[in-house]
Amino acid sequence: MSGVLLLFLLFALASSNFQSRVIKAIERPPNHFTQGLFFDSPNTLVESTGLYSESRIQRIKASNGRPVLTHKLMDTDFGEGCTMIGQKIYQLTWMEKKCFVYDKKFKLLETKQLMPQIREGWGATTDGTYLYVSEGSAVIYVIDPKKWKIVNKIAVHDGNGTEQNDINAMQYVNGYIFANVYMTDYIVKINANTGLIIKRYSLEGLHNKYDLPEGSRSGHVLNGIAYSCLLYTSDAADDMQCVDLGGRRIIKKKKKKK
Repeated sequence: MSGVLLLFLLFALASSNFQSRVIKAIERPPNHFTQGLFFDSPNTLVESTGLYSESRIQRIKASNGRPVLTHKLMDTDFGEGCTMIGQKIYQLTWMEKKCFVYDKKFKLLETKQLMPQIREGWGATTDGTYLYVSEGSAVIYVIDPKKWKIVNKIAVHDGNGTEQNDINAMQYVNGYIFANVYMTDYIVKINANTGLIIKRYSLEGLHNKYDLPEGSRSGHVLNGIAYSCLLYTSDAADDMQCVDLGGRRIIKKKKKKK
């Protein structure tokens, strides 16, 4: 890429007039059904992908999406959300309700089972201490990763007390959880202490911009949120989109050759 790299963003979400803007689209293989996503360095992302026989966890370059390191799951496991706490990477699976714990090179350290009250493994994020897990309902479970027990449950709701179901991929940022609402074009900003939805963001423009054919929308949904900037990826789509949420951009300029 020549010129200016407009990939990394900082949050400045105080504006009431929210407008999204695609900064960069990174080509992705269509069988990489993105489920989880986070930055593990300024230049690399860890991506968890789904689909039976296709699921994997991999480190990719943030600039072009090319894999640096890949670990494929068993054909019987459907990969879901992922996050990192300390030096350990956690990856959930869907109906199998497993949590794989890896080191940074994706060496499997242990396999844990999600608690009985968690119906399925969906999204995962962390505040640096606890593991937050969604199940596709209005409940986010807070897990102590050392004792492996649920220490809190967050009921996601709006100002009228109405529960918000279908909480999917999540990213914890400064006391708030940004979450995709599955099968919609909305991202909600949730107070991590109270579960109250502070704001809703519509990203309907992404579907129009990429002109998705009729009948495919069920597979082309917002999924995977990473912070440093926010990255939203369309499941089973060919592009990974970086969306500017009105934040200040960190611009990395190419050095001129002497």
